[in-house]
Amino acid sequence: MNKLPGNSNLHQYAYSAYHGCPVQTQHGVLVKEYLDAIWSTLWQSIIKHPRTFAIRFDLHLRHSNDENVDAVFSDVISKFFSALNKEISTDLALRHCRGVRVHETDLRYIWTKERSTAPQPHYHVVIFVNNDTYNVLGSPSPNGVSENMATRIISAWASALNLEERDTKGLVHFPENPTYRINHHQPGFDEAFKAVFYRVSYFAKAATKEYGNRTRSFGCSRK
Repeated sequence: MNKLPGNSNLHQYAYSAYHGCPVQTQHGVLVKEYLDAIWSTLWQSIIKHPRTFAIRFDLHLRHSNDENVDAVFSDVISKFFSALNKEISTDLALRHCRGVRVHETDLRYIWTKERSTAPQPHYHVVIFVNNDTYNVLGSPSPNGVSENMATRIISAWASALNLEERDTKGLVHFPENPTYRINHHQPGFDEAFKAVFYRVSYFAKAATKEYGNRTRSFGCSRK
């Protein structure tokens, strides 16, 4: 397996399937180590939450005149996941206070940072939560109240960028068909798993990523 130009620790993957699951090849070669991480993270979520809910979305940076934009936003993605975890914890605590039955959830995620022709990079993200806790994305709330996952995601991105939620318009994008439900105990599990893996295999493409200069272009939850 050939090493990836620009990063000798990564390897090119040019096959049309991974562990029997189709992958996206229309954008060129993939990175094997990224596919490994996607596979592991997805399975970790399913093992912990046999009924898993996945949400796919994109995060964009606000305009910056700083030439070293990567340094300016170097920790923004970690701030985002920290803020989203807090949003979820607050919601579950409020449910406890109201006497509502609460299903706990871990937050697992995969992200990739890309830069094409735009001066600033953007992030593709997928998160995995317990489907018994959250099973619908919802629409962004006009009053900014974190009453559904869409609004929580927007609120967390605003926090990461140190912005008011009203100033994040256009910075969070939910693409077509952004959600998936995977039930390990249902007959359709294999099809649902393959559909999610195929969708997220896009994150593993080698093109439009930056390597070197201590730049991270891909990451996932650690457990």
